[in-house]
Amino acid sequence: MTLYVVPFDFCNIGSIRSCLDRCSIPYKYLSNSCTLNKDDKVILPGVGTFAQGMNYLRSKNLDQILINHSLSGGFLLGICLGMQLLFESSEEDPGIPGLSLVSGSVKKLPSDQISHIPHIGWSALDTNPMFHSSDQPLFANLIRELQDKDYYFVHSYSCCTNSRENVVATVLHDGNSTNITAMICFKNIYGCQFHPEKSGPAGHSLILSLLLKTS
Repeated sequence: MTLYVVPFDFCNIGSIRSCLDRCSIPYKYLSNSCTLNKDDKVILPGVGTFAQGMNYLRSKNLDQILINHSLSGGFLLGICLGMQLLFESSEEDPGIPGLSLVSGSVKKLPSDQISHIPHIGWSALDTNPMFHSSDQPLFANLIRELQDKDYYFVHSYSCCTNSRENVVATVLHDGNSTNITAMICFKNIYGCQFHPEKSGPAGHSLILSLLLKTS
């Protein structure tokens, strides 16, 4: 198994590099010359706009590599912007299609006297009860990793999946009644709206769990 990281050039991906180094996980940068095997894994990080992300992937011919890898059963983890790029479209940049690996769209967070944009800070997650009763060891382990821990968020848009079954965990937007998607899982595709690589030991443990215990 080889781990690849998409090396976006419009944002600093140093935090994911540092996290992988601290976890002693070797990795390579993904390029259009790479030939991925099914057991290889890819991290799609990113901080920026939906258009920046998709334009970069298409300009480097990485969009089809990611799509083919995922459709063949290969592991893909999207983080923050990377998670949003997994979806079909975004209100941030109408008319620009996403990777369309997960059914749904990305919408701007609501803003009022209680909720503020961007959503920044440490928050605990509410895990989906559907995954609590799973007989699959991976999901049981995921729930244990996510519960009773805080993770770091910084974003202005939220992923809205068309299937509740894809939502592993949600978070309350600034403590009001609006639940936003914090983590998704669709077959071999995972997404975190929070930044596990910036979430200290809890986040590093989650990344280790995903990368080393998925197959």
